[in-house]
Order: sequence, then structure tokens, then C-alpha cells
Amino acid sequence: MNFFVFTAANAEAQKHFKDTVEKSVDIQVLKKHLTSDQFDQLLKRSTIEGFYCWGSRPGPDNESNWKEMKEGDPIMSYWAFKYHHIAQIIYKIRNKDLAKELWGEDDEGKTWEYIYFFSKPESIDPPLSSVETKEYLRGSYRGFTRIAKNKTERVLQEFGSLENFIANYTGTKKAITIPSKINMLSEETIEHVYKYIKGVGLQYQREDIVNFYLSLRTKPFVILAGVSGTGKTQLPRKFAAALGLQANVIQIPVRPDWTDGSELLGYTSLDGNFIAKELVLTIKEATKGDNIKKPYFFILDEMNLARVEHYFSDFLSIIETREWADEQKNSIVTDPLIRKEVLVNAKNKNEFESLLWPDNLYLIGTVNMDETTHTFSRKVLDRANTIEMNSIDLDWSKLSDDDGPEEVSDIQNDVFRAPYLRAIDLAKDDRDSINDKIKLLIEINEKLQHVGLHFAYRVRDEIAFYLINNKKNKLIEDNVAFDFQIMQKILPRIHGSSEGIQTLLIELLNILEGQKIKTENFEFTLFLKEFNKREKLNYPRSSKKIVFMLKRYDEDRFTSFWI
Repeated sequence: MNFFVFTAANAEAQKHFKDTVEKSVDIQVLKKHLTSDQFDQLLKRSTIEGFYCWGSRPGPDNESNWKEMKEGDPIMSYWAFKYHHIAQIIYKIRNKDLAKELWGEDDEGKTWEYIYFFSKPESIDPPLSSVETKEYLRGSYRGFTRIAKNKTERVLQEFGSLENFIANYTGTKKAITIPSKINMLSEETIEHVYKYIKGVGLQYQREDIVNFYLSLRTKPFVILAGVSGTGKTQLPRKFAAALGLQANVIQIPVRPDWTDGSELLGYTSLDGNFIAKELVLTIKEATKGDNIKKPYFFILDEMNLARVEHYFSDFLSIIETREWADEQKNSIVTDPLIRKEVLVNAKNKNEFESLLWPDNLYLIGTVNMDETTHTFSRKVLDRANTIEMNSIDLDWSKLSDDDGPEEVSDIQNDVFRAPYLRAIDLAKDDRDSINDKIKLLIEINEKLQHVGLHFAYRVRDEIAFYLINNKKNKLIEDNVAFDFQIMQKILPRIHGSSEGIQTLLIELLNILEGQKIKTENFEFTLFLKEFNKREKLNYPRSSKKIVFMLKRYDEDRFTSFWI
């Protein structure tokens, strides 16, 4: 990361500052001088607040500094020995014609053609003295400047960020936060998908569509569970079709005799070549050329006909090695997918040994939970959002006679790619925004610990990522989002026949609904009468599921999340 400073010291510079930093640049001016691809790139990185930019004239230092500039780098405005604003670089381009229209030319006929766009500038209030902070930055500036690397590193080591450094020196109670652009499917696109799916005869609530999308965005592994015929396979297929991505859906049926990963990944044949199977072939296709910009969906149909831990263990391990490829967090990489020992004797191992799980490939497993299938271990449940699809409405009067809207197109992977991989990726404001839900999780986990079913950091973090992803675009209410996460990350791990399981379920209901049901001498029939009198529930999906699990325990002295 680099820190940059631009100056606006004289009257001409102050006028330019008012035109393109204090005010947003006219979108028609940008369209006039940028190619369609350049404008699209800028639009993706901008917020709804507008387009803000500055530029530098040709010169060795200016050109060198401009080339070092990367998306995400902070930049400050400066004049009169003070820093006045801070923003974040989002895009840069060299464009003489655009610069001339924005700022004209100087006396030598030069213009400020090394242009850089940034987020809407945040005022530093009060302005920060460069003299008082010269130990860390510089005492004064002339023109466009990149702060020395050793000074940048010192600020980051001692304060964590330039924003924290500014807050420390200005005495503000709260660190300045630069608005970040989180690319997501818009409400309008979600509504489009909902209408499209309804138009092809599938009955889902809008919240179900949002939940499926948020689950994919949180982690590229989602399990759809339910009785046969509920549309588990059709949901991801039609979801992709609504976005014009039906060609990017690959569906593979799982066979009961799968005992290792060779049917998915491949094997070394007798002639010494590695023979790639469907998953590897899909990865190679998804990473070919511009395909990497588009999401791909790999459906494992009836994935628990065989033991998932046996044939899918490589994926379960690799999914936990995801990390950012660079400081800008524009792509995600993993460890190699195929183990070295699988390729050790393969003549063509060079073609496959560095194959990673790409960040544009999303795995969806469909499962039936009955006597013909295998249950999931916690290793699997902890790594996925498990969406139950047992709600069935047979009333066909609710089916839409409308064919639904046309498919949309040009959906890019950045609206699906996870913006967070570790808790450290979350800004303090983001963490603070869900503190109430994290406190509930802590309380729930304490109860789970009593029966040995508690979870660890992975589950907590992924629930947090889901909640914050939702908050960014307010796709569903906060309580609805938390309700989905309790259903998908917590309740599936609960099963057993001990009295402790019954006690646990009662205690969870007390936490979620603020009740005071006594666990001693619990009578389910009496409880159910009182429960059914409640007009409103805080978390209806989870609470009703808990009641269902209590009913099973009352009848069978055993209960499980799964039907």
C-alpha cells in the first residue's frame, strides 16, 4: 500500500478542486471521453455518491508516482501546511482530452492528463497540520507526492491505517472511514430473479432468493436439503438462468459407490496420463480467458448418496485455504486442489499440479435426508450454509400466469465473490453494527457447549459475513438474516436422545424469543398450547424448527434437525 498527497495551493487549483473534488464530475463528460469499457470499469468501482478525480501534468516524478498508484490506496488533499480531505483511489487513466475539458491547459499547453478517480472525499475536521505530523509523513509538499515507503510502513505498524493516524492526531472520537464499494446484486436484480423463477412455475419467497444469494456470497459452498420434488436442483439452475448464466451451470449426479475423489477430480491412467473428470474440467473451463470474470455453478445432485467426507475431502480441506491474492483483495486463491501424490507418476502433471479452486466457481449440493442417504458430519456442516427446503405449497392458484421477465445479462463474478475471508477483513464499524447478534451467538454457544455441540471461530465469522453482506444493501431485515443463519449454521448440528438435548432446545427457544420456559418437568403438550398463542415471533423459522424438534423428542425420545 502507498499513501498519496495532492496539492491545491493556488487560485487555479482551488477552482479545479471545487469543480472535480467538491462536486461530482458530470457523467456525460465522462461518457464523452472514456471508452465504454473504461466507463464500465469506473462505474463498477464508484459509489452512488458520484465521480471525483484529480490529475497531474506530465513529468518524471508525476508519471512514476501515478504508475505506483493502486486501487485502494488512500490519498489526501493538502494546502496551507494542512491536510484537508482523505479518499481512496478507485481507478486511474491517462486521458488528455478528458483532462482538457475538466481543467483546461496551463501556460505551457500542458494538461493534467494523469488522472486518478477516488471515493467521495471525507473532510478531515479539524484539518491536520503537516508540520505537527512531519515525523510520520512530511512537513510540506509541492505537487503530487507519494509518501516514502518507510514512513507509510511506520504509520501502518503503529496505527493500523492512515484513517486511525488522522483520528489520533485530530482528537476525533471516531476514526474517519472511507466509503467502500461492495459490489452486490441490486434489489432490482433480486426482484427480477424472483419474478423470473416465479414465472417458470417455482414457488419461492423473495427472502428465499436473497438467502440463497447471500449464502453463495458468504462462502462458495451451499447445501440445499429437503424431501424429493421440492425444487432443490431447479433453484440454482433457474437462479442462474434468470441472470443469463444458464450455460455456466454444470450438474453431476453422485453415485453411491463413490469412495474417493477420483470420480470428481480424475485419476492417472495405465498409460501414465492424468485423466481429468468433471470438476477439474469445469475449473479449467471457468478459468479460461474472460470466463474468469463470470460465475460458474457446479451442482452435485444427491451428494449424500455416498459419504461426502470420503469423496469430497479434498474440497473440504481446500476451501479453508482461501486467501487474498493481493492487497487490493480483487481475487482469491487457494492451495492446489489435486494432491501431489495423485499426480506423482502422471506424464502431464504440469497441466494440473497448480490447479486452484477459482473464486468464480460456486458449489451447490442437493441432498435428500432419508434412509437411503448418509448424514453429514460437523466437518461438512461447519463449512456450508445448509438451506432446508421442506416448505411446500400445493395451491397452484398462486402460480403466475406471467412468463416472467427476460433474462438479464452481463452479470460479473464480483457480485458473487466473497468480500470477506477472515474476521480481520471486517472494519470496526461493520463489527459494531452486528454486536447485538454476536452477543446472542455467544449466549447460544454457551448452551451448545453443555452438550458438546458448540462451534468455533469459523462458524461465528461466516455468520458475521452473511449478516454484514446483507446490511450493505439491506436486502432483508436484520432479524430475518439472523434467523436464516441460526437455521443454516446452528440447528443442523443438533441431534441426540439425551435429556440434555431437550434442555438445550428449550434454552435456545428462551434466548431467541425472550421466553422463560422451565426445563424441569417440561410437558410438550402444555408448552405447545402456550406457544401457539404467540402472535409474533422474533425468529419464526428457527423457533418453529426448534418446536418441531421438541415434538420429535417428545414422541421418539430422539430428535434431529433433519426430517
